[in-house]
Amino acid sequence: MGKLPILAYALCLVDLNVAAFDRTGQCQVCLDEHQLRNFRGECFDAIDVLGKRAEIPREVLLGRKEAVASQLNRMLTRP
Repeated sequence: MGKLPILAYALCLVDLNVAAFDRTGQCQVCLDEHQLRNFRGECFDAIDVLGKRAEIPREVLLGRKEAVASQLNRMLTRP
């Protein structure tokens, strides 16, 4: 398993666009940041709901949210 499973899952869900630049031999992959931000929010909500149901301590839940954020924020221009 990779070290960035949440990021890998997110990239399977959000729209990706490839831009090729004429005569430069370069291309760029862009993602839909709005969709990625929504996914991050859904992850945080799931952590809250499932954590409360499982009676997981608040500190542990915060650690899980930080792990999600650290993976997803690397793809956002404004985390």
